[in-house]
Amino acid sequence: MRLKPNWPEALNALGDTQLSLSQYQEAAQSYEATVRLQKDNATAYSNLGFAYDKLGKLSEAIVALQNAVRLKPDDAVAFNNLGASFYKARRYPEAIAAFTKAVQLNPNDPEALNNLGAVYYITEQYQKALENFLQAANAKPDYADAQYNLGNAYYMLGKNTDAVNAYRAATKLRPDYFEARTNLGSLLITLGRNQEAINELLEAIRLKPDNPVSHNNLGYAYVKLAEANGGTPANDLLQKAIPEYKEALRLKPDYAKALNNLGSVYNKTGQYRDALEVLKKATQLQADFPEAHYKPDYVEAFNTLGTALFRLDRLDEAIVSYKRVLTLTPDDAETHNNLGAVYLKAKRYSEAAASFKSATRLKPDYVDAHFNLAVTYVLLKDRKGAQDEYNILKRLDARRADDFARRFLR
Repeated sequence: MRLKPNWPEALNALGDTQLSLSQYQEAAQSYEATVRLQKDNATAYSNLGFAYDKLGKLSEAIVALQNAVRLKPDDAVAFNNLGASFYKARRYPEAIAAFTKAVQLNPNDPEALNNLGAVYYITEQYQKALENFLQAANAKPDYADAQYNLGNAYYMLGKNTDAVNAYRAATKLRPDYFEARTNLGSLLITLGRNQEAINELLEAIRLKPDNPVSHNNLGYAYVKLAEANGGTPANDLLQKAIPEYKEALRLKPDYAKALNNLGSVYNKTGQYRDALEVLKKATQLQADFPEAHYKPDYVEAFNTLGTALFRLDRLDEAIVSYKRVLTLTPDDAETHNNLGAVYLKAKRYSEAAASFKSATRLKPDYVDAHFNLAVTYVLLKDRKGAQDEYNILKRLDARRADDFARRFLR
């Protein structure tokens, strides 16, 4: 090179060597020099685009790769790399077009099929994503990433059994695949297989102790197992959940879901002041821009905060909290019922009745709301209203109806 600095073949070969050594900045410089001298060198443009992509220079990568495919329209690798750069730049329609071209040129390329599935997945076209992930897995049976992505697609399509099988296939192919174990654990919780979930999440944490999602989900698995068990063992499981949520928050202090979950456990264990502290943090997260107000975690935080305030007899604040939830999700029957319970405790019986009526209108088979409404009618001395709710209770839950009759209908 010192003897002939403008020798394009040597510059290109130098770039190849640097690229193989992951020296992306140096490789980019060598390929830049190559294409200045050889403007029709498609391979150099392709490699230059790959180096730019690795350096995070997505706009430059896209231009270089577009030159590569213009000069060599049958280069499946360049189209795949162009799709990857479009994907990272969030230019999803163009990514789909590039990956589709790569697959057309090489129909059995598992990486291109998987990548095409990934961009369909992120654009919520889950059936198309599934089809491409299946093709990728068939093209390469030992492709753990394709199995993991299959699991995600199956889950989004509500095919939970298939999702479990796909996640298990991914972990069998790659036993240290902590993301697959974390997602599998979360899905097993949904399916009520809480002990299996705990086992998967413990292994995920062993593999990657600094993953806050795994700790949060493990805490949630302990809570769900506690709810299923009841009694003294349940309290022990709730106590196990608390340090997992705390570890999730140590790793990610602004983790709204973990804050909500920790506050919920504190409510369950009677630690209402602790609940109040963490739930106030949850409600303050990103509360300064409108989009945050519609996030489920944000709504859940106010709901759980209302419960803690209610338990502490801070009734006016609880009302404000529940009303905040209802401005965001006005059709939430449970929140209407909770708000009614606060009004009932505050002896604001007419407002309590209105809230319970809203709950039963939104969810006609809501036993607790019908029971509470019946009690409120008794306190309002509305015997007909109480009798009507009692009749509904008899149809929905005979045991609760008998309880109401024994206590209030004399």
